[in-house]
Amino acid sequence: SSSSSSSSSSSRTMMAMRQQQPRGCAATPLQKKSVAICGAGGYLGGTIFGFCQRASNLYGTGIYGGNNMPRSISATGEGSLCLNRVLSKGFKLAYAGEQHMRLTNMDDQKHITDRIKGVDAVFVGTVNQLEVRSVTGNTYETSPNSKANEFYLD
Repeated sequence: SSSSSSSSSSSRTMMAMRQQQPRGCAATPLQKKSVAICGAGGYLGGTIFGFCQRASNLYGTGIYGGNNMPRSISATGEGSLCLNRVLSKGFKLAYAGEQHMRLTNMDDQKHITDRIKGVDAVFVGTVNQLEVRSVTGNTYETSPNSKANEFYLD
């Protein structure tokens, strides 16, 4: 009788193990959230972007350019160049194209809000650098000599 009670006990344990729901960030890859990284042209911001981009590709949420690809929030095209420098040094075959960028006037709250609409999470650091740069043409400039504060997360 002790052998029958131990076998029923082990079968209940096995049944309970099979019924547990998967947990963790990789349990449901199609329910991943979209993220944006402010200051991705800096070393830390670029590294965060690279890891988010790699994770989105590994788990199948960003391969085809869907909404779940990470986004870089930068003020000028220089932020894009700096981001790709960081990516090329730290991640094999990584590249952030135009579809990954959101050029944003970092001095205008409404403009920032419009650019992160539909994003589930935003990375913003407390240690950053600001540089005054010329605004990239045909974006949000008001004159040919418009300047913007480029934001780097270092």
